[in-house]
Amino acid sequence: MSLLLLTIGYASQIADMQPNTFRQLLKQRNIPLYSYNVEDFELDLKNLRELGRL
Repeated sequence: MSLLLLTIGYASQIADMQPNTFRQLLKQRNIPLYSYNVEDFELDLKNLRELGRL
C-alpha cells in the first residue's frame, strides 16, 4: 500500500471545498492533519541541540 501526501490546499481543491471547511471535516472524522513519527521527533531534537535551544 502506498502513502500519498497532499497539502491541505490541494486536497481541499480535489474535494471542491474551502480549506477551512475541509479541515473541519477531517477533524469531525478524527483524521489527523499531520503525521509526526519518531524519526521526525529525533530530527527535531537534533536540530534544537544544534541551535543551542536544548
